[in-house]
Amino acid sequence: MKMPFVAELASELADVERERETKQTAAATQRIVSGIELQSQVVTLGGPYWAELQRWGRAQSLLGPTEDSLLGVAAGMPRRLPSEKQSVRIMEIKAKLEEEGFRPSEA
Repeated sequence: MKMPFVAELASELADVERERETKQTAAATQRIVSGIELQSQVVTLGGPYWAELQRWGRAQSLLGPTEDSLLGVAAGMPRRLPSEKQSVRIMEIKAKLEEEGFRPSEA
């Protein structure tokens, strides 16, 4: 079925390229926000928490060298803060060890 083009509707049509760019920008922005939020969570838990998690993970032989190193960075706060990328991995390690049974001591 052929339909006539109505010029008044042209402004309502989405530009496919602009829509794609908007989605990409939104996704990139969300990744940055998520990284910052995770970094904030790592900092909020504090160095002593991460040191305890690291000790427990070592005692259970659940940490690979990279995981142990990342927890060492978090345990060393406030001397050195983990990057956003490191914070993402640190929170993944936390979730893994919690699944394995880690429970922080009551301080």
